[in-house]
Amino acid sequence: MGMRQGARLMLVVILLIFAAGCAPDKDTPAKQAGEAERRATGTAAENREAWHPTVDEAVKAGLAAEDGRLLSVEKDEAETFVFFMARTGGADGALGVASITKGEQGYRWYRAEAYHASQSVDVPFDTMSFTVKSESGHTIKVYSGRVYDPSIRKMNLLENGVLLQTKEIADPKSGLYYFMVERRKVPLESGAYEVKPAV
Repeated sequence: MGMRQGARLMLVVILLIFAAGCAPDKDTPAKQAGEAERRATGTAAENREAWHPTVDEAVKAGLAAEDGRLLSVEKDEAETFVFFMARTGGADGALGVASITKGEQGYRWYRAEAYHASQSVDVPFDTMSFTVKSESGHTIKVYSGRVYDPSIRKMNLLENGVLLQTKEIADPKSGLYYFMVERRKVPLESGAYEVKPAV
């Protein structure tokens, strides 16, 4: 075999190896769906992490990426927190809390906390509390839960028996409610705050 034939044979082998690597993937539908989900998640993460010229645009982009329904935008000192309800997947109906980061490039959506959901049985309402930290490290406390008794339309947040806030149910269909406690008021002792139906 001459030098040219050897080079041609080597070229054919390389092309065959390359073509085999470029052949269509014959994975299972489940694996293909997982790949599509990973691609979509990457796009959503890029949308959340993108900078926007205004707070409103950052909120809209974040809600679109999360597929969330806006409940409210709250301020604490110089920080902006966004409360929203998840609409898809296993988190459907759960409470999401994000913050809007301000930087030299503009504003962006930031959510480090998991969604918060509650499912109780045989109670008129339930409650839970958790902290949320913004990208800058600013912390707030959130009291939330669900109302299962349709006659309860408002909830009260009390500190040592003293009324602090009264709020209507944020989402009457699911019974979701929440309260935000500003950083300077976050209780040092657990049990200082209590949630009860408004009468």
